[in-house]
Amino acid sequence: GMAPRPLPDSNQYGVDSLRRVYSVSDGWIAVAADSPVPGLPWLSTSEQAERVLAGMTVSEALDALRQHDVPCAPIVHNYVTGFFSDPQAESNRMTTELDHPSLGPVKLSGNLVSFDGSTTLPTRPTPLLGQHTSEVLAELGYTPVQISELYELGVVKTESPA
Repeated sequence: GMAPRPLPDSNQYGVDSLRRVYSVSDGWIAVAADSPVPGLPWLSTSEQAERVLAGMTVSEALDALRQHDVPCAPIVHNYVTGFFSDPQAESNRMTTELDHPSLGPVKLSGNLVSFDGSTTLPTRPTPLLGQHTSEVLAELGYTPVQISELYELGVVKTESPA
């Protein structure tokens, strides 16, 4: 008895004119309104909104939408780079840098929601392919000779660090 969930348009820009991303003259913006916006009739269809917003800059589009209390935000290029150098993210311990065996120093985000006394940052990088295979097989009862045979037969493989 549930209503079908809305699906994104063919370009994957959003589910309707009020909840999607739009290209503007100098970038992209995201719009997240819950209902039609009095005073912005052009936001009633994606096609109209695309035409109007295409002639605006990010700043102009955000100003026009915010004047009508429409939730919106710029789409930030290179967000990942910006997030990992953001002073607030750093001071809130949302990021960490770990040494990866192949890639060298890798910046990672932790759980972005934290509770008093909790640890939210990863303490080790993503393992290499098969990095712990020998240890796991040993825990399962395989002997060192059996493990070597599995490697020789190509049944298991471990990626070498660069």
